[in-house]
Amino acid sequence: MNEENKYANFESDIKTLETIISELEKEELSLSQTMELYEKGKLLIEKCNKVLDEARLVIKEHEN
Repeated sequence: MNEENKYANFESDIKTLETIISELEKEELSLSQTMELYEKGKLLIEKCNKVLDEARLVIKEHEN
C-alpha cells in the first residue's frame, strides 16, 4: 500500500470511528450490537495508532 492510500484510509477509518462513537452514544443498541461496534472500533484504533506511529518515525527521521 502506498503512502497516499495509507493516509486516505486513515482518514476514512477516523470517520468510521466517529460514526461508531455516535452509534454507541445513542444507547439504543443491543448488547451484541454494542460489543460488535466496540470490537470494530478497537481494531480501527489499533490500525490508526500504527499509521500514526509510522508517521512519527518518518517525521523524526526527517528532523535528524
